[in-house]
Amino acid sequence: MINYIHPRDNSDIEYRSFLQNILRNPDQEYVIDCSFEANPYWNNHEYSFHDPRPEKEKLAYWEDVERLKDEITQKNVSIKVVLGSYDLQHFHPDTSRPDSNRPNLSIKYVRQLPTMHCSGLLFNSFEEVICWPTRFLHTTILEQARLLVSDLNNSFLNLPEKMPDSLFVSHMNIPKTHRLALLEVLIDNDAVTKGTVRFCNNLSTWRNFLDQQHILTYSDIVEKVLPYAPNIFSPYKYTSDSSNNKTFKTFVIDPHYKTGFIDISPESHYNMNFITQKSCQPILWGKPFCMMGSTQQNTLLKDLGFEMFDEIFDLSNETDELVWLPQIKPYGEDDYYFLKDHYHKLLKNLWDVDDSQESIQDMKQKFSAKIEHNLNRYMQIVFDDDMLPEVQEIRESLMVVGSRGTALENPYLQRYVPVDKRKDRK
Repeated sequence: MINYIHPRDNSDIEYRSFLQNILRNPDQEYVIDCSFEANPYWNNHEYSFHDPRPEKEKLAYWEDVERLKDEITQKNVSIKVVLGSYDLQHFHPDTSRPDSNRPNLSIKYVRQLPTMHCSGLLFNSFEEVICWPTRFLHTTILEQARLLVSDLNNSFLNLPEKMPDSLFVSHMNIPKTHRLALLEVLIDNDAVTKGTVRFCNNLSTWRNFLDQQHILTYSDIVEKVLPYAPNIFSPYKYTSDSSNNKTFKTFVIDPHYKTGFIDISPESHYNMNFITQKSCQPILWGKPFCMMGSTQQNTLLKDLGFEMFDEIFDLSNETDELVWLPQIKPYGEDDYYFLKDHYHKLLKNLWDVDDSQESIQDMKQKFSAKIEHNLNRYMQIVFDDDMLPEVQEIRESLMVVGSRGTALENPYLQRYVPVDKRKDRK
């Protein structure tokens, strides 16, 4: 028996219990999706800043976790892990080394990253890493499909007479090096006067992060950003709506995201070629976009067949190969400023874009064909079996079957589903 597991299936089970359950059935095969966060206790303890437990209890917990992982290794449990990435070489700092594609070494590096994604469900030994770069296209549909109907029908994207509140929106979310670099680029070029910058519900973690980095201070944000982005600190209420299905809860989108025209939000990573819901979201919501992630971030989307908005963004600076920048503390200045310079070159044309209502209206019309193409391409990928891993349990999973069924039934998305798939449905 093969068990395909992703954390959303087990969001009420913390990591240690999960490992204990595996040890109760060591003869079964496990395919474990490590590309999604569950609850905070799935995190590697070194970076589990959401974990409220006392330090002594936390350390004892993770010592027990390591013991369980060793026991799983000793019992030779059959485990394969799924990563929503392009290939394993992007997880290792030195791809010239002959052992760089060995899963244990590559994934050992992944475990050290300060990210919710893929840091929790990792083991000391496993048979294979299955790369699935388009997995988040499926999950984003499951999470946001109902919102696309209720919100888009009344938004500026579908109503010609409505206009966005700002030229762009940039969601900073959890503080990371590349988000700080992007924020500094926006401040240095007075771009905050044209857009909406949001920390959302992560103000306290941002304040702590800024105190540690000594690059921008909280006072700098108050002085340089707050006058133009008065909602930068205001939280919005997360609610869950499981009516779509029991596993993937419908997200509540930050209302300020809906009213910004262009999305220049940073992706989850800058050292890995990941496409997460942050890249999927602007495509589904019909926004022009430029993603701030790895040095190949937008090239990856282009290679998948999506149209880029090079009328505004200069993608010529994206690299043929991933540039790896060490994620260490304190952050090396050379690496930080390389990243900052890369984002500046991507966005340099944005500084001169007219943010008047008339100009934005012209851009809405100019980009409409690309936006339609991207939505069509998105659905082609979702319904293309060749874009799925060759694991039957994944192909039959709720993530795949559910996203396709949701798209076929969703009044907004169904028009973009490939015609031959619509006929099959009938």
